Amino acid sequence: MISDSYRERPGGRLPSPGEIVAGRYAIIREAGRGGMSVVYEAADLKLGGKHRAVKALKPGTRFARDAGAAELEVLQRIDHPRLPQVIDVIPPADGGPLMIVTDFVSGEPLTALFAREGRRMDPRRAAAVAAGVCEALAYLHGLRPPVVHLDVKPSNVMLDPAAGVRLIDFGIARLLGAGSGAGPRLGTPGFAAPEQAAGAPCGPAADVYAAGALLYWLLSGGHAPKPDERAFRRLEADVPDSVLDLMARMLSRDPALRPPAWQAAALLAQAAGGDAAHIAAVGRMRPRPRIVAVASFSRGAGATMLSALLAPVLARRRPTALVELTGGEPELLALLAGGDAAVAPAGRPSLPPVSRRHIAWQSGSRLQVHALHPDQGAPADGTGFAGSPEAGAGSPLDPERFAFPEDDGAEPPIVIADLSSGWIRGEGRAAAAACDMLLMVADPSVWRWTQERRAAWRELARRRESAGRPTLWIANQDARFPQRSAWIRLMPQSPAAFVPQLGPGEWPAAAWSGNPADGRPGPVAAALRSLEPVAARILDG
Repeated sequence: MISDSYRERPGGRLPSPGEIVAGRYAIIREAGRGGMSVVYEAADLKLGGKHRAVKALKPGTRFARDAGAAELEVLQRIDHPRLPQVIDVIPPADGGPLMIVTDFVSGEPLTALFAREGRRMDPRRAAAVAAGVCEALAYLHGLRPPVVHLDVKPSNVMLDPAAGVRLIDFGIARLLGAGSGAGPRLGTPGFAAPEQAAGAPCGPAADVYAAGALLYWLLSGGHAPKPDERAFRRLEADVPDSVLDLMARMLSRDPALRPPAWQAAALLAQAAGGDAAHIAAVGRMRPRPRIVAVASFSRGAGATMLSALLAPVLARRRPTALVELTGGEPELLALLAGGDAAVAPAGRPSLPPVSRRHIAWQSGSRLQVHALHPDQGAPADGTGFAGSPEAGAGSPLDPERFAFPEDDGAEPPIVIADLSSGWIRGEGRAAAAACDMLLMVADPSVWRWTQERRAAWRELARRRESAGRPTLWIANQDARFPQRSAWIRLMPQSPAAFVPQLGPGEWPAAAWSGNPADGRPGPVAAALRSLEPVAARILDG
């Protein structure tokens, strides 16, 4: 029963016990306080007094100042058994704080249990606790945009009798994409990653470091590690070598050398003796590839060439696959093999293709290419494919078909799907509607913008807008001509990139080289530079 003495909180300050926030949450007591926020236990008046946690971010803190509608929407979508569920987000009003309402996590703080048990923990149990923390982090890092906790430490881990390990206090987390530049000096000494402690930009790897520090804390009697520490002199003698090796990677000073959270979770669950089904489920938490489809609004607009230019640009930052969609004309192999449409480029390691209609190879360390074989009726091995019952089984763009390297970080790989002009029907139409991002390429040949394509675009745009999936337009073969502004206005949005028209012989020279994006100076280099804003949008996701 809620006391009649509760009163509505006035604006302009932090709440106090006895007040009602947003006409719904009756503040019972202050449950915790940190440098950026105060956490209260509250009763939800709309749900019979059900207990909630209300976190008030102190006015003037970076997240409270910068959080926008999109970031708050991400927080409200958080739904994972190892994290408090966000019930409500109360925007700042009248100079008051931003408040985040979550379910109230019952159980015992890890710090209390550790003290009660004499500051000792069996290595298998410690690995299980750290695995639970990494599972929560893998979920947060897999959101779009990714959420980085930035304050993983023992006091923010609860041992819930029903749900097991739960990571709390993520309301001050930084949402990647919400801004750029150096991050705030958040975190707790001993658990904050070196780059975080220095005020440098932080990504998901900062959380992995903190989880490794927490594991070290549990195995060392409550001591904090030093970055790059490998001796681990304070640890119990019975810690398995597999745990020591993983912990050393998690505590690396170089963020690029730390494993992604999903991989750390799987390895820790295995070290903890978890059952095979749970370990397999954790292993599947790896972020799925982001599918970016490139389509020519009209025939010949240049989607295949731009796909071939864009993929290596992205591969400098993330593992990337370039895939030619079935159903179109097989052009990619000849483009990337220097005009020879029969075999893959010489000297390139072969890969298992995404379908029997494709031939695949590795280009560099982070780019794989899956090109249609010239004879689409037969696979590259010549065993025959026409009429096979596998012909309609699954899409080549199924994320499960791609085998990316295991140690490339927490960010999802990129799949560039070349739809060419076949996006108006069949598999191309389905891929254009369902991909995570669509790049629509348009050239000045407006006489090819048929009524059929205009109608198909209107339907496609409606489907993508209703699903909240972004589309970027690219103006290709851009040049100065009297009607240029009229051409640009025909596009439904301002182009994200203007790719210059190349002089006579430039495209053929690039194509016949077998490597259009080889960094040659001149017009092709200018085309690559023009695609950088598009690459940035894809990577920011």
